[in-house]
Amino acid sequence: MVFFSIILTIFSDTHLEECLNSIFSQTNSDFEVICIDTTNSEKTDEIMSKFLMDTRITRIKIDTTTENTGDIKNILIKNSKGKYISFLTSNNVLSHPEILETLSKSSENAELLSSNIEIITKNITSNPFDNPICTKYTENGENKVEQYGVPYHLSRNIIKKEFIMKNNISFRSMNYCEDILFLSEILSKTSTYTCRPDIFCKEYMEDNKSITPQILTDYLKCYKELLKIFTDKKEFEPILNKISENFIKIKDLKCDVPSYKEYKIIEKEIDEISDICTKKKYPFSYIVKRKLRYVKNRNHDKVTNFDVLISIVIPTYNVEEYLDDCLVSLINQTFENFEVILVDDSSTDSTVDIIKYYEKIDPRIKFIEKEKKSGSGGSRNYGMKYARGKYIQFLDADDWLDLDCLEKLYSYAEEYETDIVIFKLINYETEEKIFYKSRYYSIPSLDDFKNKAFNLDDVENKLFYIAVSPVNKLYSRHYLESINAVFPEKYIHQDNPFFYQTFCDAERVYLTDEYFYNRRRTNSSISTRLDGTQIGTIEIVEYILNVFINNTLYEKFKRPMLNLLVYKVRNRRKQVGEEYKEEYYKKAKRKFFKFMFTYGLIDDLNENLNHENKEFFDKIVYSENYEKYLEMK
Repeated sequence: MVFFSIILTIFSDTHLEECLNSIFSQTNSDFEVICIDTTNSEKTDEIMSKFLMDTRITRIKIDTTTENTGDIKNILIKNSKGKYISFLTSNNVLSHPEILETLSKSSENAELLSSNIEIITKNITSNPFDNPICTKYTENGENKVEQYGVPYHLSRNIIKKEFIMKNNISFRSMNYCEDILFLSEILSKTSTYTCRPDIFCKEYMEDNKSITPQILTDYLKCYKELLKIFTDKKEFEPILNKISENFIKIKDLKCDVPSYKEYKIIEKEIDEISDICTKKKYPFSYIVKRKLRYVKNRNHDKVTNFDVLISIVIPTYNVEEYLDDCLVSLINQTFENFEVILVDDSSTDSTVDIIKYYEKIDPRIKFIEKEKKSGSGGSRNYGMKYARGKYIQFLDADDWLDLDCLEKLYSYAEEYETDIVIFKLINYETEEKIFYKSRYYSIPSLDDFKNKAFNLDDVENKLFYIAVSPVNKLYSRHYLESINAVFPEKYIHQDNPFFYQTFCDAERVYLTDEYFYNRRRTNSSISTRLDGTQIGTIEIVEYILNVFINNTLYEKFKRPMLNLLVYKVRNRRKQVGEEYKEEYYKKAKRKFFKFMFTYGLIDDLNENLNHENKEFFDKIVYSENYEKYLEMK
């Protein structure tokens, strides 16, 4: 038996000679080297010929299209002669000639002996022990496994062969990421490890900007298994969180999936990971699921041929006076590959006749008539079912677009590979015939994010200052389908929960500083009428609450979100007609009681509402009846 068996995987010939020289110049010569050569390179042959005369080295050539490195490593472990096994790659170079001798004296029969590693890329040199959850060397050498750090660098570890065999630990049948899973299995089956401060080796790493579908598939399989290994062990939660932070960076790696078959394989792995995150209620799950969904949607669009690039969904109801302006702004767009889906909600004027006229003169215009009234939210849902475009744009029938709107929005969506593109609205006062900008639709809260991609993690509480309207956004259709995005039907302000659902789940949002959308304001607008329509606000706030609960975002946004809900009920009561105010009060009271007791939020509401919202909330909840409520005002 020798002391060290070094299993060396050769992926590249770039640093191979330096690697082998660092091994064969060691002062401790009690080792064997078993090389797994995957390169099929003449230069590798040339380099290896300089070392193969030494009886301590063996070379095994494999073709990774028919064999995988995981299975080969398992065979080599079983047949290795060493007491301890070290796993290196051709990009590893041992730090100095005495390092094997130093570690052999420090092993003291440890199951796992860890030392340090120096990571070298073109731009940075780093040390894995800089990881805040990774332990430093301690005098007694006994370290808790949960302090180990992220198990990415197998090459900084030496493992006792007897321990591997006794616990039946093996590499998975993969060509990529099998090292991570192997080391994770070891961590899960040993309680302590010995840690040395010495730098065992340095590792040259390339800054990869793209990966193959096979690498992505193995990467996904690896993460799925890591969840199974670590999720149920509380002590490993810091490691799992750090692994997740690194794992979800795959969204930044370009992966061109050439076929629908390969896409379906990737989709299956992503769906299984999302299911595990949901069932385990893993704290990182909403970010992981969001980023995985983005990878899936992006690759879906790459293997899909779209006949139509943009679907414009327009709900209509008695808009004969303004519909011409809306449709003329569409048929004259500089961008031509779109369809217009007009969904009428039982108009009683000449709206349908106008739609049918334009349907005859432009084949891109399609008329859909619903049997039952369901409001603008129901009409939009209905229209989405018929949409064929890569992207969806919502438009209100009394508004109109600038003629270059679709062309620019499409270019931004493609360039930035977005889930959502946000743009700005300009108001038009019909009676006074003037255009004016409003703070709300100019979205100053996002000034720091103009002309670049971002998501919920970037904006955080600024989320509650973004215009919620769907009409100033271009959506990826597959993205909307993947999150089952729908508008609540028959209620006013149905755009609120739709916005929070779509924005919170989006991985890449782009904001342009341009005003493309002309929003008509009239005295008859729903939001300005003093009637009973505002009562629907009370139901909508519960929809919003459930968006945050279902996305495991409630705790993160509890304070601003609860204030938003109560503020909406408080603010909209001013726009309720006098004959509906008592009904509004009663429904608000029932809804607040439901938040307190059915949802169990009584303490959160008491602790997080600001003064004005808390005062209004208490008056509604603690007044005996509407008359008493009026007396308390």
